[in-house]
Amino acid sequence: GILCDHALQKRFMLQSTVSLLWMSYPMVFTAFLAQFIHLTPFQQSMVAPVWTLTKIGFKKVAVFIMEASGNPEASGFLNFAFDAVGAVCANVLFVAAADFSAVAPLIFVDVVENVAVASLVLFRLQVYEQ
Repeated sequence: GILCDHALQKRFMLQSTVSLLWMSYPMVFTAFLAQFIHLTPFQQSMVAPVWTLTKIGFKKVAVFIMEASGNPEASGFLNFAFDAVGAVCANVLFVAAADFSAVAPLIFVDVVENVAVASLVLFRLQVYEQ
């Protein structure tokens, strides 16, 4: 029966893992923010890019898990969802920063990520057209 379908069990477990990953995202951000607000502006500027890299890590792991579960169609939505929530989190960091120089590296790393994603999309479109 359905309880013995190992492929279905694998898909369910992997997709449940994405849900747990999604629920842990705000908790990780809260812990990061709690530490971030107590740092000096220089320390904040050194630590701020870590949040963008953490967001990218969460995104990549979620997309990998969804593709491994046999549901690659959800990857685009997960990219969008993690980017949207990551943008809200970045705005909270902007407000919590002691100085603009503290968030400039955060903005820079985010822009670099967006340029990399746009370049990848353009490359894939070019390959698809040929």
